[in-house]
Amino acid sequence: PRADTATPNRHELAWLVGRTLASNAELSAAARQLGPATVVATSSFAAPGRIGNLMVTAETARAADHDELANA
Repeated sequence: PRADTATPNRHELAWLVGRTLASNAELSAAARQLGPATVVATSSFAAPGRIGNLMVTAETARAADHDELANA
């Protein structure tokens, strides 16, 4: 709770709040419970073939995604 920013992935965020999170709306609500002013949930929900990240503050939630890269 003393951190300014936290960067859990969606599975870690679900573990931290003690429940399953099935959408970006649920990720946003959970992120607001953690305490830091800004939470960036990595591996958030995105379209197939995309990787999502969700930045959440008390006032906003912004999603960004990019193409999934093949393992080299």
